Amino acid sequence: MTLAQEEQLARRQAIRVATADRLAAVGAGTAEAWGRCITSTVLGILDDRGASTVFTYLNMPEEAPTHDIVRALLADNRMRVVVPRVVTGSEAMTLHEVVDLGRDVRPGLWGIPTPRKRCAVVDGSDVDIVLVPMVAFDDEGWRIGHGGGYYDRFLSANPRAYRLGVAFELQRVDACFPQGWDERLHALVSEEGVRRFGAK
Repeated sequence: MTLAQEEQLARRQAIRVATADRLAAVGAGTAEAWGRCITSTVLGILDDRGASTVFTYLNMPEEAPTHDIVRALLADNRMRVVVPRVVTGSEAMTLHEVVDLGRDVRPGLWGIPTPRKRCAVVDGSDVDIVLVPMVAFDDEGWRIGHGGGYYDRFLSANPRAYRLGVAFELQRVDACFPQGWDERLHALVSEEGVRRFGAK
């Protein structure tokens, strides 16, 4: 690794720390209001694009919320919802169909809401849209994740899927210092609306 790469990785880590501090300062009521805006916008995009299979993360407290999006999709029953399960001790994650959040999901690795092993496995090539989590994003459509690389590897292996980031506006930074393995978003939803980065 070159000195320049090391400096960029250090900058990315500093962004993770600073963004986490900003998120921690947001009141619960404010986050809930932002979450309602995000949910409404994301559901509209999914409907407009006619998605049949949606791959989404289930948010941790410090991430933009997706649980209400999932509940709405499951209630509507027009789209298949799949969520990831990290394979312990590897760099892989498997996708599992969820039909009931209460029965099909439990806390997994690092406390992340995780589908139970009994949930049906879905091939990544079936995914139409991915709701992508992040720590930070910039105006060019790059993101900084938590550092595991799981989503970048999935997006690289499944280029057909539309990449829709989900984040709060305060997670925007001037630059994410993308690395060679990073995958760019097509669009991003925050409480302020939609940013579009690509023409897919």
